[in-house]
Amino acid sequence: MATTTPTLSRQGTITLLPAIVRLAWWRFKQMWHVLLFTWLGMLAMVMLVCAVPLFSQVAMTAGLRNELSSALPYEQRTTFTLASDHPTSAQIQQAQQAISQVVNDNLASYTSGAPHFSVQMPALTIVSGTTATSGQNTQRLLGITSYTMDQIAGELTVRQGRLPQAQTTGNQVEIALTSETARSLGVHVGSIITANLPQSLGTGTWTMRVVGIFSVHTNWESPNNFQMQSGDNSTFYPALASNSAISPRIASLQVQLALDGKRFFKNGTDVPFFLLHWSYPLNIGQVNANNYITLSQLASNTQTDVSNKLSNIPGTFTVPGASGELFDILPNYVNRIYTGEVVISASLILIVGLVLFLVSMMVSALIERQAATIAMLRSRGATRRHVFGTFAAQGIGLGVAALLAGPFVALLLVQAIARWMLPANQQSALNVLTGNPITAALSVGWYALFAVIVAVFMAIVAIRRATALDMLAFRRESARETRAPFWRRLHLDLFFALLVCIGYVAYTYLAGSAFADNGAVQVLLGLLALIAPLLILAAGITLFLRLFPLLLRLGSNIAMRGRKASAMLALAQMERALRPAARMILLLALGTAFALFMLTSIATQRQRSIDAAAYQVGADFSGSISLPTQGKSLAQVEAAYQHTAGVTSATAGYSASVAANAGQITTINDIVAVDADTFARTVSWSSSYADQSLSSLMALLVSHRADASTHDVVYALVDDGMWKSLGLSTGSSFILPTSDGFNTHFIVAGRVHSIPGIYDDTFNYGMIVDYQSYATAYAKDSGGGTLAPNTIWLQTGSDAASLTSVRHAYPELRDRRAILDTLQKDDLHVNIIGLLGAGVATALLLALAGTLFSAWLNASNRLTSFAILRALGMAPGKIAAVLLWELGIICAAALVLGVGLGYLLTTLIGPVLYLTDFIENIRNGMPPQVVISSLLFAITLGTIICICVIALALMARLVSRPSLGQTLRLNED
Repeated sequence: MATTTPTLSRQGTITLLPAIVRLAWWRFKQMWHVLLFTWLGMLAMVMLVCAVPLFSQVAMTAGLRNELSSALPYEQRTTFTLASDHPTSAQIQQAQQAISQVVNDNLASYTSGAPHFSVQMPALTIVSGTTATSGQNTQRLLGITSYTMDQIAGELTVRQGRLPQAQTTGNQVEIALTSETARSLGVHVGSIITANLPQSLGTGTWTMRVVGIFSVHTNWESPNNFQMQSGDNSTFYPALASNSAISPRIASLQVQLALDGKRFFKNGTDVPFFLLHWSYPLNIGQVNANNYITLSQLASNTQTDVSNKLSNIPGTFTVPGASGELFDILPNYVNRIYTGEVVISASLILIVGLVLFLVSMMVSALIERQAATIAMLRSRGATRRHVFGTFAAQGIGLGVAALLAGPFVALLLVQAIARWMLPANQQSALNVLTGNPITAALSVGWYALFAVIVAVFMAIVAIRRATALDMLAFRRESARETRAPFWRRLHLDLFFALLVCIGYVAYTYLAGSAFADNGAVQVLLGLLALIAPLLILAAGITLFLRLFPLLLRLGSNIAMRGRKASAMLALAQMERALRPAARMILLLALGTAFALFMLTSIATQRQRSIDAAAYQVGADFSGSISLPTQGKSLAQVEAAYQHTAGVTSATAGYSASVAANAGQITTINDIVAVDADTFARTVSWSSSYADQSLSSLMALLVSHRADASTHDVVYALVDDGMWKSLGLSTGSSFILPTSDGFNTHFIVAGRVHSIPGIYDDTFNYGMIVDYQSYATAYAKDSGGGTLAPNTIWLQTGSDAASLTSVRHAYPELRDRRAILDTLQKDDLHVNIIGLLGAGVATALLLALAGTLFSAWLNASNRLTSFAILRALGMAPGKIAAVLLWELGIICAAALVLGVGLGYLLTTLIGPVLYLTDFIENIRNGMPPQVVISSLLFAITLGTIICICVIALALMARLVSRPSLGQTLRLNED
């Protein structure tokens, strides 16, 4: 007898759509509140995934623009320079056309306004018309630079007279002088100055009329062109003229004299050729972190194209061709952006993993919540395609809605965070988002799409598994889980644990090897540390899930021996249905671990800035002593600084760098001679600088002062670099020259790891000696020479009045607090802190939303069980006790697992900081200190406990609300 295929199974997919739509709409009306909560979770996922790269774009753009705008105003322009020996109008026009073509082809979007054209003439020799006097062999040179007056009128202030124009009477050239130049020459408006052309231009005399006195604004492209300069045999006086007056005059001039048989120009003010400058203003607002690679390539192309085109013009050569911050800052800043991209990638992977785990948990719980309905539909005749299409449509709809809204919500979030974190003068970087929000949202669309695809995929996997159960199979599975999960069947926990062990062995070997200080090895360690968190979490979670049933069974056996039914029921229920309890534990544990990891990273990063500022300065203020105190004794110098308002302690000393041979390598060694009596109470000294306290080290140097006069030796504290390079040990001796070439005999008194405030770069070595001992030995070795102090360290008050007083009195000193403020406003620092803050927010969101959602689903699924317990006579207080036991066990297990995983993650902060460290000059000199804030630690644990209490209250309220009759009614099945 032939089998008959059911009608539903013969229907095509298209004909199933009406039924699928009706079923989906029916389930939406039944579950809209749960679906809404799930959609909010997916929206938060997409928002966080998109917010990380968007915020990084804003922060890196702010830093790049700040770097460009912090340069001198005239350096913010792109200037092209051409040297000419015969600047005719045709030659100038040809060069200008070539430069304009190159700029239009490469930098049209990054320049604004017409270029400023100027001509710098070879210096003329003044012969009459001034009252200034000079030495017998001193020349007075007049350097004329011409501009188009309309272009520069807003960049200077006319004090007297007017700006030069084209010649008006006779053969005179109108010029304007700065107030300082006019005063030095003894001229005024209306004065006539006569000057001879240089020999390179043949013979000739120019007559100049002073028509104006002006002062230069700081935003002019080249204010240094109008500063007087004095040399050994000449004094240079700058003058301003108009292009319309100078161009016709220089068109007939030609350089006749070639110095040393070559055409070249000297650095300085007196150049033998005409220098032609075209200066384009840089549009900094168009520069951002998205186009820096393109702009860097365009800048390189511009330099090459300009050199090629201008080299074909007869009678000219480029010097240096193109200059400006576009060509200087941008290439150096690329490395910082690469560092930022490493931070972004690592943070994005961790945050995406967190939110995907959250959403996958929520989606899986949602499908489990509807598993009974799915089984009922299957038992009533619905095909798997009916059910699968219904619930897959829900998941896809939620994902599409989150995908469309998430990037735009992320834009609003990033704008709010950036306005809070970035200084006011850097918030213009927000235009990378607000200028074209659709483009900005699309730029992170791939991140959002990836997150949504993974979430929908997790939903489809859960739906496919649920649609395989009919009512009988569902009840059998609900009674006790019989199918091992995928990860356990493949023993992925053991695989991840093995990977962690292998990685730990490799990391330990590299960190302890002789190549540990090598930059490439440090980068490899950092990369291992970036990968390690995911492996550690995977291994820890899967191992916990394998051990958790055994722990519950052990706890259930112990509870059965006692007299408390609540504990026994709680453990029995958790053992029978592991998944809800394990889900809540993992959510809380991951939230705890990541919150601790991110908070520790934030504290470490902030401490890194504090340590870096102290390391660079060595005290509150330090540097070379001021001119009035030079040549005075040590006590006199300290007394002079001590009397400054705001200074609480001062110590003086001597520092110098000398070269020494260590085998075949010449090293630079910094000798720091300090006042051992006052040094310890003045400077900033961290425990990471030495194993001993600074006061005990200074006492050690003081105890050997007598050896300088009796044995002509100086006891020294050497740093790790010198210790290793010279193969030193305590008590060993070595000889180093002084800065004057005299050899001094040193004996190693002890070892320090590093010396703050002295290194010019990370490859210098250093040593600390007592000033009195070194001065005594210096006097003996040099035959009576005196070692004058040249360095000062200051400790000051932290109030505004004290800082203002010291900064006004000694503006040349390095300022620890000013450096710290700069470091904390650095774009990479802001970027890192922002990303870590996003990680903390994500972790807390994971713990809060996931736990509450899981608690609500768990309680709602068990309403019938609790109603039966109440019907059998269990008091509501006893039922609450069962919930309390369950939540207590879950909270305790989550805290133990979370703190353990968090501790393991914090051990990786040091290697990762090597990759993300934006303070280049201390990277090798000062290892990072991992800082764990006990206050933040306590706040985090308190937050997790509060979440557990809220979840308990939610479950207790949900259980106590429905009536017994309503709950115990037979369901539709």
